[in-house]
Amino acid sequence: MRKEENIENIEYKNNIVRKLAIQLRKLHEITRDNNFNLKEIEIHNSKKENERKSVLHFDLTKDNIFICKDKIGFIDFDDAKYGDSLFDVASVICFLFISKKRGVDENSINVFLNSYYNNETEVKRREIHMIKTYAHEWIKEVLKNENLDKPIKESFIFKDKMIRKINIGGSKNEAHNEIKRGSIWKNEKWNQNNWI
Repeated sequence: MRKEENIENIEYKNNIVRKLAIQLRKLHEITRDNNFNLKEIEIHNSKKENERKSVLHFDLTKDNIFICKDKIGFIDFDDAKYGDSLFDVASVICFLFISKKRGVDENSINVFLNSYYNNETEVKRREIHMIKTYAHEWIKEVLKNENLDKPIKESFIFKDKMIRKINIGGSKNEAHNEIKRGSIWKNEKWNQNNWI
């Protein structure tokens, strides 16, 4: 693959990730009140540091995200809940940027977080260190489903292991070489099906 194609592909992917983050933030902003009487979920032993609550999609897989030209939409709110917005932020990172097959895409995690928080540096500073905890709690909630087959359970266990090792929103850490087996965008043409 030629260098220009890689750069073009990376920019296309980054634009999709930015739009996804912005759309998720909009969802969180317009659903702060629990007007839908959804089940409320809380993180166990929380110090109540995070006060941003909203409707949570709680299942933002690649199959529940639609991309049409420059628009992004979400479907399938069957698992929706109400709670700390960080649950959705953490689940997007786990679903889309960490996979057993491709490893961890730290670049996309950073693009996603920078776009989600935009210029709200104080909110980002306050919340960024809690994402790993929310990811772990979200994975625990998912693994309660007794209908998950073995490969799916193993995938979530892997995601839990990896989320604990990466430095979210910061510089690379000592586990970088182990988990950076290659960005999912590195050597292939990117498309929506790369999100696993």
